[in-house]
Amino acid sequence: SMWIVNVGDIKPMEYPLSFFLAMAWNPEAMTPDALAAYPQAWAEATFGAEHASAIGEMITAYSKYAARRKPELIEQDSFPLGGITPEGLDGGEFGAM
Repeated sequence: SMWIVNVGDIKPMEYPLSFFLAMAWNPEAMTPDALAAYPQAWAEATFGAEHASAIGEMITAYSKYAARRKPELIEQDSFPLGGITPEGLDGGEFGAM
């Protein structure tokens, strides 16, 4: 079998592409614990151990926040949803950044 991946401009896609290829190479190894550890492991391999923990945490937070609301799906009438404000959707996490 051959996998062909079109990533376009590779520089901004380094982390997602690395994740995809790691999962494609050995899907059984991607346990919940391995998934949680992947951002820090990738950061350590890419940037070194000194800042790996902080970078891994940033990647995890960014990925979570980016997946919540995709800009192309937001319209002017997207909020409020039953009285929930945009600030209420994240439990205050965005404000903590």
